[in-house]
Amino acid sequence: MPGVVSDLIPFKNMARGEQGIVVPLLLPTQAMDIFITELDSLLKPKAPLIKTTPLIPSSL
Repeated sequence: MPGVVSDLIPFKNMARGEQGIVVPLLLPTQAMDIFITELDSLLKPKAPLIKTTPLIPSSL
């Protein structure tokens, strides 16, 4: 596809010692809003699912 450029930029967070890759994106406003919402749902921690078992009364 002519005119399509992909830039992958190495990045290091010196404070935390984390390394990663920055991928710049240019999307139309509405698409960017949807992208942000989807990315947030994947990256933000969710409340842990607490699986409880029903209590069974003992006949002892």
